[in-house]
Amino acid sequence: APQGSPEESLVRLREFVQRWNEPRWFTDPPDNFFGAPVLPDVQRQRVKLGRARVAGRVVEDLRFATAHRPHFGEVGQRFAEFEKNRTVHARRILAGRQPARTAIILVHGYLGGTLGAEEWVWPLDGFLKAGVDVVLAVLPFHGPRNDRSLGRPPRWPGNDLTFALEGFRQTVADLRGLVAWLKQAERYTHVGMMGMSLGGFSTALMATVEPELAFAVPLIPLASAADWVRDAGQLPGNAAQRTEIHQLLDEAHALISPMSRPLLVPRERCFVAVGDRDAITPKSHGARIAKHFDVPLEVFEGGHILQAGRAHAFRRLL
Repeated sequence: APQGSPEESLVRLREFVQRWNEPRWFTDPPDNFFGAPVLPDVQRQRVKLGRARVAGRVVEDLRFATAHRPHFGEVGQRFAEFEKNRTVHARRILAGRQPARTAIILVHGYLGGTLGAEEWVWPLDGFLKAGVDVVLAVLPFHGPRNDRSLGRPPRWPGNDLTFALEGFRQTVADLRGLVAWLKQAERYTHVGMMGMSLGGFSTALMATVEPELAFAVPLIPLASAADWVRDAGQLPGNAAQRTEIHQLLDEAHALISPMSRPLLVPRERCFVAVGDRDAITPKSHGARIAKHFDVPLEVFEGGHILQAGRAHAFRRLL
């Protein structure tokens, strides 16, 4: 949410939009704003413990240097100060002894990213039994990328607007690097993505930037930070000020919003899954993405944390 008085928030947001929202970033190819994908030099380490390993699977932890380059001036440069965040982490679990033809990248939500825990959050067995390799990706400043000395919650997204937006640019750079490695170095025929909550937003964003994605399924996604802040009652000021702040927040986030660009994944390989009783990212968020993408909306009965009925979404994906 905006910090300070309503008047200060309006001045800052107006200045931000005027400075950064150049029309070309919305009409040029996405690579011009987010950067072209870079094939990373991936280091692997075999994992000897964990749920998937106990089941007799080949499990590897992957690490590579982020290719992210700052865009938002001096604020973006501060990313270099966070050493742990400069290394991208992921865990790959093979369905068989050799890599399969298809891999799915699963992207966690806010406060997630601890790989051992993510093995239990996702229904890995369904993917692996279907012959699909699983890659658990870690978002910036989460899991092993989070410097605990900075305290909690994670440094990103946070309420520093330029820092938050720079983090989404890094998310795109890191995930595109992972897709490039899986496709080019590991020779997967199909690489798709499913993300949960903050990871659902990241998946929707990737679906408008990365044409190499074979499929994309945002799960209980965030769609609009401005809507989330408004619906949480965190917009400051009187009614007129709240309306303008909401509009400016939406414009400020447009640079990294999946609503700003067309879907690049074939529509028949994309849908959005939401919880009917989700009180954190209500189903209106997912519905907004589905409408923009012109793809189906899969509604299950549960909520954001207790995702009762979500198996319908996973069966549809499989």
